[in-house]
Amino acid sequence: MTEPADVDTRDIPIRASTGKAVHVPAGTCFSIVAAEGPQVADMWAFARDTPHEFLSTEHTRSCLDRIGPRVGDAFYSNMRRPILTVVSDTSPG
Repeated sequence: MTEPADVDTRDIPIRASTGKAVHVPAGTCFSIVAAEGPQVADMWAFARDTPHEFLSTEHTRSCLDRIGPRVGDAFYSNMRRPILTVVSDTSPG
């Protein structure tokens, strides 16, 4: 997949046991990479214009009717609206 020239392709390193907030505009793809070892990389999402709307594991599982999302599936917010979509998954599960 080629990226338009105006897309920000920076790496944003986040040290272990820390966190960082990053604005990701709608329609933008991003990757989460565990650079060292088998550690877990946690991620959370909020709707920018409605911060009371956020990624919800409970609602995602209910909407998908299964525990784990697959490529092409959405992650849902606490308002039962798609907030992120899985476009690739190279994790072991």
